[in-house]
Amino acid sequence: MKKRNLFLAILLIGGLLNTKAQSYKHAFGVSYGVTQNGTGVMLSHNYFIKFHDNIETSVLIFSNENVAHSGIKIPYKLTTLTTGYSTNIFVNKNNRLVVNGSAGLLLGYESAKFNNEGIGQIPVIVLNHSTPVFGGYLGFDTDYALNDKFSLFAKANYYYHSGSDLGNTNSFVGGGLRIYIN
Repeated sequence: MKKRNLFLAILLIGGLLNTKAQSYKHAFGVSYGVTQNGTGVMLSHNYFIKFHDNIETSVLIFSNENVAHSGIKIPYKLTTLTTGYSTNIFVNKNNRLVVNGSAGLLLGYESAKFNNEGIGQIPVIVLNHSTPVFGGYLGFDTDYALNDKFSLFAKANYYYHSGSDLGNTNSFVGGGLRIYIN
């Protein structure tokens, strides 16, 4: 009788621990990808409200971005902070593959790596060397769970931002690793 009760207690505690491991509240991710003419790195945090619906906050740094403006390519860097709501679009039977759509707000800072020597006789075309930008974004996120703690994910975001001297839209497509914690 004692062995049976001990066995049942171990099964009950093991089941509760396993259930708790699958009900995460936070996820942190790092991804690397391409923008229209350069590359970028994104650091993200997801706070889960429902099973797959979450509030997503991310920092994206575009590096070595070149924009053709009046026939000249101008290297610049754009750092953005985005926050938005991400909701479930698709999940497979075993919850291993999840697709979410997201939308939200964007704040950022644009700085041109402007060099007069590279322009020659053409007049200055960048009004501000550094400027804040603001706007919004739309995105899709595909997540493939490796286990209860880690997943591989792919992300595609489209950004609209005003206040830029070098263009009001940009996109990011990338992939990375996400870790889930309670």
